[in-house]
Amino acid sequence: MAYSDTEIPTRPIPGSETSYETKETLGEAKQATEEIKNDVKQEAQRITAEAKQRGQALFDSQKHAAADEIGNMALALRRTAQELNQEQQPSTAKLATRAADSLERLAGTLRDKDLRTVFSQLEHYAREHPGMFFGGSVVAGLLLARFLKSSAEGSSEMSGRARTESRGSQYAF
Repeated sequence: MAYSDTEIPTRPIPGSETSYETKETLGEAKQATEEIKNDVKQEAQRITAEAKQRGQALFDSQKHAAADEIGNMALALRRTAQELNQEQQPSTAKLATRAADSLERLAGTLRDKDLRTVFSQLEHYAREHPGMFFGGSVVAGLLLARFLKSSAEGSSEMSGRARTESRGSQYAF
């Protein structure tokens, strides 16, 4: 005869303990199961909280690094604007100055805001100005590609010089 989870046999099963002992054992098993379930739940919550904390710390460090790089791009644009002014190209210099101003505001926003606020503001801006957002994304992508390319060329030049210098030092007395 099969019993449901809520039914507990009230008479002894042949060859087993009394029904009271069976009920007690079943109760202990249910209690142990609940304790294990609660322990697993608490451990999962602890691991989740720790992962969120580590993710936030990683985001914060990367956020500051990105803000620094954006600030460096703004400085480069300002220098370019000054050179353009010296070369009698004021309208192009004005555009470069505006772009530098925007980049500095973006860098400040990244430094001062948390992840949710940054994404919320970005989403709001993209919905309000989709053309500007798309154009800015394209320009940012091009600038990033140029930056990465120049960084890669710089590091390959440095490693090439280091190899040349190390070969030369093999023959030095």
